[in-house]
Amino acid sequence: MKLYPVIALICTALLASQGIAPPWSLADGEVATEPPLVKVPDVKGLHPAAAERRLKRWHFAAEYTALNNACAGTPPGGRILLQKPAPGALAPAFSTVKLQDSCRQRGPQSKVAVPKVTEGASVTRAYAKLRYHGLRVAIPVSFSVASLCLPSAYAQVPRAGARVPPGTVVRLTELRCALASPGAPVPAPPPVVVPDLTNGSVTSAVDWADTSGLHWETGELAPLRPSWRMRLLDNYIVTAQDPTAGSTATSGVSLKLSTAEAR
Repeated sequence: MKLYPVIALICTALLASQGIAPPWSLADGEVATEPPLVKVPDVKGLHPAAAERRLKRWHFAAEYTALNNACAGTPPGGRILLQKPAPGALAPAFSTVKLQDSCRQRGPQSKVAVPKVTEGASVTRAYAKLRYHGLRVAIPVSFSVASLCLPSAYAQVPRAGARVPPGTVVRLTELRCALASPGAPVPAPPPVVVPDLTNGSVTSAVDWADTSGLHWETGELAPLRPSWRMRLLDNYIVTAQDPTAGSTATSGVSLKLSTAEAR
């Protein structure tokens, strides 16, 4: 669809009154026929008002979906938990980004039941389950995680079944290592060149190792302060790695990661 110059001038003026630069330009009487593709900004963890301001700056509109039925029909509150399209994806300017907020400030009717995440689930799965229910997570003790030794939490506060407002902090303690099953034998993966994983999230490093068929292990992870991030290992960044970037890793090599808290 082609925008005629007069319409484009009107739209440009309207956008300028809102402090928004139009994604088209007038040149020799011609106007761009389609909005350009723009990288979607990351608004997870922001308050709804801040998320809307950031999206507006990049020419996007916001649309909210409730975390649960108790939140439906109430104003946005708490923080943004999920967004679609994902951060970094390309989407047409002026399109809508769907947001899911924690509705933490929506009153007592929005209470949710704390799920049971102790004994059986790895701490990474426990964290993901609590975040799915709109709860924050804290781990007040140091711990480490490895592909062959995934700790599980044997105590949680509040207890399972307690009804709490979304955004409540659930503390996981008494972490003990559960040896992961090696599973059925699989062909040895081909050698891979190790990329530079430093300064990235531990999640990204672990995902790369899993995809490459390598074992991995973290050093001691600092106690986790109450977090809104969606995955446990998003809370830590890689500060050093062994093997180093550019090395060739083969089956049987374990990727060792030194870490620090993400800011």
